[in-house]
Amino acid sequence: MDWKMSLAAIITHGKQLGIIEEHRATGLFKQLSARRDPNTGVTWRVQEPGWADLEPERPRPLAVMAERSLEQRPTPDLFTALTGGWASDLMEEIISGQREAPAVVQQHAKTAPSSLPGNVVALRRA
Repeated sequence: MDWKMSLAAIITHGKQLGIIEEHRATGLFKQLSARRDPNTGVTWRVQEPGWADLEPERPRPLAVMAERSLEQRPTPDLFTALTGGWASDLMEEIISGQREAPAVVQQHAKTAPSSLPGNVVALRRA
């Protein structure tokens, strides 16, 4: 099964949901710390096998939020300002490679009824 989540994240989530008891989670984390990648010698707790084979995810909802709600192009500087100072290089990594929404600003201008106050966004069906 391929969940594209780290084993540590799955253990932690299971513990938070009450599916995995505290003592069992501790034992699982100890197992992660005991196992070593034969190629690098690093424990699974530090670096799980297969992590380098995954493409980084590009969370499209962040870009959609900027494009539709703020009517701005998603940029690292914009997200750094919105998040209260997350590093610009981190934000660049997150949004790089995302496709842009087609002409969101123009569509919004055409579909927004003039009776709405300036701070209200008209919602439309996709």
